[in-house]
Amino acid sequence: MQTEKTKNNLPISAKSSRRKSSLTLLLGTFIILLLINFIATKFYTRFDLTKEKRYSLVKPTKTLLRNLDDVVSVQVFLDKNVNAGVLRLRNSVEDIMNEFKAYGGSNFEFEFVDPLAGKTESQQIEVIKEFKKKGILGTNLKVQSNEGFQQKYILPGAIVTYRGRQIPVNLLENQIGYSPEDNLNNSIIGLEYKFSSAINKLKQHHKPRILFTQGHNELMPIEMMDIAQSLSDANYEVGEFDLSSSYRIPVDAACLVIAKPQARFDEKDKYKIDQYIMGGGKVLWLRESVWADMDSLRNAEQMFMAYPTEDNLDDMFFTYGARINQDLVQDIQLCNPIPLVTGNLGGQPQTQLFPWYYFPLLIPAENNHPIVRNIDPVASYFTSTIDTIKSSSVKKTILLTTTKYSKALMSPVRVHLGMIREKPDATKYNQPNLPCAVLLEGSFTSDFKNRIADSYREAADTVKELKFLDHSKNTKMIVIADGDIIRNEVQRSGDIWPLGYYSISGQTLANKTFIMNCIEYLTDDQGLIESRSKEIKVRLLDKQKINSESMLWRLLNTVLPIVLIFAFGIIYATIRKRKYAK
Repeated sequence: MQTEKTKNNLPISAKSSRRKSSLTLLLGTFIILLLINFIATKFYTRFDLTKEKRYSLVKPTKTLLRNLDDVVSVQVFLDKNVNAGVLRLRNSVEDIMNEFKAYGGSNFEFEFVDPLAGKTESQQIEVIKEFKKKGILGTNLKVQSNEGFQQKYILPGAIVTYRGRQIPVNLLENQIGYSPEDNLNNSIIGLEYKFSSAINKLKQHHKPRILFTQGHNELMPIEMMDIAQSLSDANYEVGEFDLSSSYRIPVDAACLVIAKPQARFDEKDKYKIDQYIMGGGKVLWLRESVWADMDSLRNAEQMFMAYPTEDNLDDMFFTYGARINQDLVQDIQLCNPIPLVTGNLGGQPQTQLFPWYYFPLLIPAENNHPIVRNIDPVASYFTSTIDTIKSSSVKKTILLTTTKYSKALMSPVRVHLGMIREKPDATKYNQPNLPCAVLLEGSFTSDFKNRIADSYREAADTVKELKFLDHSKNTKMIVIADGDIIRNEVQRSGDIWPLGYYSISGQTLANKTFIMNCIEYLTDDQGLIESRSKEIKVRLLDKQKINSESMLWRLLNTVLPIVLIFAFGIIYATIRKRKYAK
């Protein structure tokens, strides 16, 4: 008996079986998709397939966003219709905002607005002034349009709002000596830290308290006015503290700044600083180990001798793990100039700028630490070198160094103007990358351990606030071998120049950025500054290779796809013919 067949010569039972298999497969696929979607709602994750993990937030940022207890609102002032660079920055900001939204959920909102759109020129000027007061700095760009090139003003910034308080965020870096492409890339790298840091400061119930010590001939308040104002604008509480006015340093001080002390510290004041550190306090030291001053050159001989200072701090630094050497650095590759009178014309003295090797421009160390990553050189004035002391409980990280064409002269040093009239011998500047700023992290030993009398220790231990500590908790300090790095210039009128601005050359260096990064790192207990270590590589096309191999790549992109389609068609037809041929 012959089995009943269909038109395609397949048994009805076989056809029915195939239909059931297809339905079973379809139903199984549908169930699996439902199951995947259900699991995805319970277990959230994101995948970043880029090599440098450019779309991944660091762990402290994720923790910060997940713990938001109220709505954070971000307004971004970037117009996409400007040029390719601004569009790339805008897209990167949007990517970061979407990542923040993914972890912040309903407690994070953002929007892009153009505050200059639809306004007349006079109205735009008023808007620009208003934003400048808020801390958002604008820039003028040359934009190509149908009518040719025209100037367009943009406000590359953002305002972060939380519970009625606001912090401005400038998005575009403008670093000296960097190409526009590098500046744009550095701007994109810093986006996560800028936004997360702003959110963290707004969340804090109390502003971090930064205290500048007084009482030992430190820099005058007007000489530190710019950094104090910058810290206030960044949501820090800034104040002064006279060590002799209290029996201890306030424990709520987030950071103690000791800027260029020139008077001797007695043991009582050293003890207060030591116990503040042992209690977990952070200190930014800016100390001179050799006294040198340009005013001393205004004599007939145009020279002076630089001698070691006597501030009585060497033993403390040695105990903590660093030693500021009694020397002065010279650098012939990177240094600030000074003016010298070279002649007289019509009764008027003629001046010319000459490189002054005692004013080296310090560069970031090669360890890529977040404090110094992607910053410009830092101006220094008569700086010294730093050695680190071996200690298993303290980690040392060099932050700033000289260039490879430098050397250190041991004190006493004869400083004279005659040296700039001679061409330097590069073979004598053979001490490369001399360290001038170092970060110390870990558990420090008290400088007064085994030095305190038993009777005093027993008396102090009876008061909780005065209990002697011979070892610190995990804490950190930064040692800089030049006090003038934090000093802003003061004009004759009494006004101040911005920190880092060198009035003789008209150039602005990265002193303010460096000091701000130091203080933010010292006071950042959550580790948000870790995001400044991210690196985004710009994978540019090889123009030379494109020009030499342009015809090959054109053929590959136009002819090869057609050839592949024809080849696939022929192979598919051949296989089908063999399969179904009788």
